[in-house]
Amino acid sequence: MLILTAVRTGDVLGATWAEIDEKNAVWDIPAERMKAKRPHRVPLPATALAVLELFKPLNRGRLANIPGAGGEAPAQQSGKNRHALARQVAAP
Repeated sequence: MLILTAVRTGDVLGATWAEIDEKNAVWDIPAERMKAKRPHRVPLPATALAVLELFKPLNRGRLANIPGAGGEAPAQQSGKNRHALARQVAAP
């Protein structure tokens, strides 16, 4: 999703399904999660929508549901967790 949407890693890791509008192919990131504190609308190309389909079986509210060191907390920005995200997406 990082490459397909050009958003920050933290925005991808914090994304929720409620922010995704698959019908209109847009991702609305709320102001409270944005560095500039303004809402951000991200167009989703067909490839990004296909990647999102891969995450649906892993759905627990967040798109990138990678537990942090504490178990249930979403992963924070770190090389280790980015590698975990890559492994999760690549898994059959």
